[in-house]
Parts: sequence; structure tokens; C-alpha cells
Amino acid sequence: MVAVLVVLSGATSARGQSPGVFPGGISVAPLVPDHLATEFPGGEPFAFDGVIPAGAIVPATPLAPGQGPDTDGLGPPWGEQRTQRRFWYARSLSATWIPRGPADGFGMVDVPLALTLAPVWFDDLPALTVTPGFGFHFWQPPDVLELPSTVYDSSIDVTWRTPLTERLGLGLGITPGVYGDYRSWNPRAFQLTGWGIVDVRVTDAFSLLAGAAVVRQLDLRVLPVGGLIWSPRADTRLELLVPRSRLSRKIADLAGGGAAWGYVACQFAGGTWAVTMPDDSTAVVTSSDLRVVLGLEVFRSRTIAGVGEVGYVFSRTISANGTPEYNPSDALMLSLGATF
Repeated sequence: MVAVLVVLSGATSARGQSPGVFPGGISVAPLVPDHLATEFPGGEPFAFDGVIPAGAIVPATPLAPGQGPDTDGLGPPWGEQRTQRRFWYARSLSATWIPRGPADGFGMVDVPLALTLAPVWFDDLPALTVTPGFGFHFWQPPDVLELPSTVYDSSIDVTWRTPLTERLGLGLGITPGVYGDYRSWNPRAFQLTGWGIVDVRVTDAFSLLAGAAVVRQLDLRVLPVGGLIWSPRADTRLELLVPRSRLSRKIADLAGGGAAWGYVACQFAGGTWAVTMPDDSTAVVTSSDLRVVLGLEVFRSRTIAGVGEVGYVFSRTISANGTPEYNPSDALMLSLGATF
């Protein structure tokens, strides 16, 4: 189913990395019957008509790569305009490229794939979603580090969200996964993340969120999440959230009921993998960074949604077994994704 930099400075989220987002990020999705609907993890419908109902705003992309698209905003209200209930709810693929650059750089290509199932519905909205996913991460590490060239993610994200009252909603999620180079079995490759968040609709255009997430990328395993969302008009949306903040505006309406949205965002990315070192010892390697991105989301109702992002990646850290070891140079980023 995303960062206040002051809070996350010095820390390592998809969508979610994973995006985008997550690459690891939390995305939020107002669920408005007949207007909007839940999105595939990573999709972020905007509050049309300024309405943000309770129970709608919950994380949709887990706080770890491989658990949803790295770019965690795949289109405004395309998702719920599929009016029929669907067990096979959505499919997603994306790719994020960070070139290595100089010898002290860290190049990577992240390619997560995911399928979302919706076995339980609340009225016209999926209340329970189950998202198995698999991710590839191709690394070009700095010359001074001996790291594998490829690591992988396998995970199943289970999300439940429901309105409690007209103005109060609850979202919960849990994601078991195996993250590593898969050269040999390592019990530390199994990692469990999860989150819980409450949203309160203060007005039709303003909501507050508060909760916590268990993440893989931080020494402090429990990360407070939340913030505020303000949608003063149908074409403008401000999200001041941990771990991703974003300002979005509709650029154009498209034929067939679609639209194009542009946005600027600050987000937190990273991941943790169990790897085998050249001497056959094992280590848990964590990569973390902060990103400022410019993005374009395009959706066509009932058909397809896509996103493209360019960004600047900084405050990068690579650590092994919890000990910071290296700070790669800053880099540019390009990300493309689609959900259908």
C-alpha cells in the first residue's frame, strides 16, 4: 500500500528504498467510494473533492525494499475506478537506477515485482490485501568493499485497514521476508517488519496520522510514523509525513478520465540483507540514504498507472553487523514503475 528529514537525519523504508518508496516508504491512500479506491501498494490516490475519509490513510508500501514498488506513488484514483471486486487485484513492477560514479560511489539497480490479492472487501474497498513480492538488487560497490553483486528479497505483505468511526480509522500490516544473497541459508536473512497507524479526519480536507513501524534499516527498530495531510483543493495535496513528505499537484486531465500529477518529495530509503563474505563468513549488510525527488504520475482509469522519478541521493551509509563502515558519494537517481 513517503520523510521529515530532521527526524530521519543520520538514519537509513519502501515502497519501498522501496521507493520510492520503498523502497521503502509509507504511502497514504484516501479511500472514497465512487471517487477513489485503495491502490496497489505504492499507489496514492489523491483526495478528490477535498474529502479524506477516516480509515483511509494507512501505509500501503512496507518499510523495506522488495515489499512493493520502490516508487511508492503509482497514480491517483485509477485503482478503485475498477468497480468490480477483484481477488487478483493488481500487479506491479518498477526499476530504480543509481549510477556508481566515482570509485567511492555505490551503484545499484533495484527491480521489485509484486502481485496484490484482495480476498476481503469492505463495501467497495478491499479491506484485506495480501502481496507476495520478489526483488532483485544489482550492486556495484565501492572498490574498498567486498560485497556480493546481487542480493534478493522475498516477502509476503499482509495489510488490514478499516474505518472505526466516521472520523477515525485504523490500519495494520505485517511483512515476513527473506533478504540476502541466497548463496547459503542464513537465519539472519529472515526479517519481520510491520506497522500500525491511526488516522483522524479533522476536517474534510485535513487529516492527522500517528503510529509506529518495525523497520529493518535502523538500529532503533521501532520508528514513529505519521504526520498530517492537507488537501485544500482537488488538484493539490500536501503530505508532511514520516518517513516521506510530498507536495503534489495535478498537471493535466487526460482523455478517458485519467490525469497527470507532478510532485516533489523527500524520502528515506534503504534495506538490510544477510550476505556471504569472500572468506565464507556471514554478515548483515545495511544500506541507507535520503532522497529528494521530482516525480510524474500518470494514470488512465480502469487501465494502467505509471510513475517516473529523478532524484538526488545523499547521506548514504553502508554498515555491516550494525557497525557503520562506509559513506558512498552522493549520486543521482532515476526510477520508473507501472501498476496494472
